Amino acid sequence: MGILSAFCVLTVAGVANAFKDVDLTKNTVARALWNHSHPYVVAGCICIIAAALFFYGQRSHLAWCYGQICLAHFDSKTYRSPDYWLDLANGRSSWRSYKAALAALGAGAAEFLLALVVTNNGVVLRYQVGVMLPILIAMAYVVPMYCVMQVYDSSNRPWKKFWQYMKFRIFAPKTLADLKQHNRDS
Repeated sequence: MGILSAFCVLTVAGVANAFKDVDLTKNTVARALWNHSHPYVVAGCICIIAAALFFYGQRSHLAWCYGQICLAHFDSKTYRSPDYWLDLANGRSSWRSYKAALAALGAGAAEFLLALVVTNNGVVLRYQVGVMLPILIAMAYVVPMYCVMQVYDSSNRPWKKFWQYMKFRIFAPKTLADLKQHNRDS
């Protein structure tokens, strides 16, 4: 995770370095990118910095779990068992930050790609729509994933369980007895 965080930060630093010394009087690729699609470049950098933060959060969480495992081996009366911490570190909810980081990294790459397309092909996209589209797609993935992974943490197929629950909520009679039966069957 540390390498992925460093990669994200170095990517943004490389982009900033490329635009640092742009000569606006010469006809260069950097000048064309900045003049025609700088909102995409800035949004891409923001997305990649967000990915770095998510990767770092994932790394921090796993390091904390590792520390708790070590402390549990040292003092088993005060701390929970190592199996608890291993289950927590291996649970689906522990890897939400990693998946969110991959979505943010994908959105940043899409922003950079859109910047190149807008600059090279002269495609005119409204900046608000074009810039927000990759971010909205990433959010449409991350928000439901975050919620489902939290609720169905120990399930091998969390999305299947979620859709079963939704099907039950939409099509089944809404009585307390039916809900108790559904929970027992699940």
